[in-house]
Amino acid sequence: MLAILSMLLLPAITYSIIIHPPEYDELLHILAARSLNETGLPSIADGLYTRAQLYTRLISLVTGFGDNELLFARIPALLFGMLATALLSAWMGVRVGWIAAVAVACIFVMSPMTLNSAVLVRFYTLHTLLMAMLLLFWYEATAWQRTPRNLVIVVVVSAGLIWLGLQFHDLTQITILSGLVAIVMLLVYDHRTFVLGVASRRPILTALGLVAFVALAGYIAIRVDIMTLLRGTLPLWSVSKANNYAYYLSALSVELPFIWPLFPLMLIACFYERPRIAVFCLSAFVVSLVVNSIAAQKATRYFYHAYPMFCILWAIGFQRLFMLVFIQLRAHRGAGLSTALIMLGVLSVSLISAHEVKRGIKLVLNKGQADDSIPVVNEPDWSLSLPRIGELAQSVDTLVVTSGVKGQYTFGKFDYEMSTTVVQETDTGQEFGNDPRTNRQVIGQPESVQQIIDAEGQALFVLEDRMMNKQYSSPVESVSVLNRNCEAIDLSKTGSQLSAWLC
Repeated sequence: MLAILSMLLLPAITYSIIIHPPEYDELLHILAARSLNETGLPSIADGLYTRAQLYTRLISLVTGFGDNELLFARIPALLFGMLATALLSAWMGVRVGWIAAVAVACIFVMSPMTLNSAVLVRFYTLHTLLMAMLLLFWYEATAWQRTPRNLVIVVVVSAGLIWLGLQFHDLTQITILSGLVAIVMLLVYDHRTFVLGVASRRPILTALGLVAFVALAGYIAIRVDIMTLLRGTLPLWSVSKANNYAYYLSALSVELPFIWPLFPLMLIACFYERPRIAVFCLSAFVVSLVVNSIAAQKATRYFYHAYPMFCILWAIGFQRLFMLVFIQLRAHRGAGLSTALIMLGVLSVSLISAHEVKRGIKLVLNKGQADDSIPVVNEPDWSLSLPRIGELAQSVDTLVVTSGVKGQYTFGKFDYEMSTTVVQETDTGQEFGNDPRTNRQVIGQPESVQQIIDAEGQALFVLEDRMMNKQYSSPVESVSVLNRNCEAIDLSKTGSQLSAWLC
């Protein structure tokens, strides 16, 4: 029952933001799903979008149920977020207690990572659900008897969850690594008497064994070139974050200003309450944090797969501290009911002042301005520009936009995408290379802009304000070319957050 009730938290908070202008990644699935329904191929413009095809096919199914394409396409992400909340709450209710079950649901739902992912046509809530299922299944399996039947079950279920996870994101590999390390640490904890006994009797041999293990791990890391795999190709949008190894620590402190600083205290309390769970979840969380922090591409959505482990640790610690204070107060006051009411009153006052709770209340009441940690609330609305430039976009010879999929979705066409980041992702990695997702050419540099302006016919450039004068999208020099050679179209009164030039 508690798990079912916890599922209702997410739609209660996100109903006010689930209707918002489409975001770039959403349109990859929506346009490809629309094409699937019409032609049987996941096409966008003249290209094919093949990433996470299972999710695109799911979107193609749900969007067939009604006319509100965006809303129906966002329902799966919301549903998977609800299921992840129910999974964590139910598991905690069985393994720890009802207080921890309520706490884990609240912490998971109140995070901007969950709130934002649950209202996007993207697979992050589904992927996080699968990774939580995998890690919790592995934890439960460590307590099973080692029989051939149980081994088969572990292999089959693990293989299924891993296969599904890899269909949606390569971050599954980090979860696998973190889970395996967590299992090893749990085995060490379970046999700590034996391990400590060996270490005390043979300290030199133990030290040599640890050194050999570290050396072997380092050798394997060098052989597989782990740093190159983690750093990969650095996209321009992540240049400023690539070498910031404390990025996720800072991001969590900004998004969870009340919850994150209390984590060390809750972690200590968690070890007192459920040390075995604490060892497993902390090991998985730390490994994911370290690996994600080393990786060049950084965004909080890339760390979402590890967030359930943080929620579990925090919630168990909260239950421990809550019960400790309750027992102490009851010992002094005697009456359990009055003590509980006092604690609930103090706790309510404290939580109401917490930023995470105030943000949730604003969303539930649909009043006030949500903070920037939920990006969808500030997404530019291209459709607002249609009365001003809709007909012009259809009549010009060339249409250049900062987002190809947004141009295709809004105007039904585009000829070039203007984004230095996407230039990196083209078939050549150079100016005028083709983006395989749309099979349209991409530009970014001022010379390319000038080349399009000098071509025959009229060209319309439509740029998002937030992307202008940014090296990872529309550089200052490129915008200057437009200002010098083209007629600016005033879109400031449309509220679209767009700028346009007719050349």
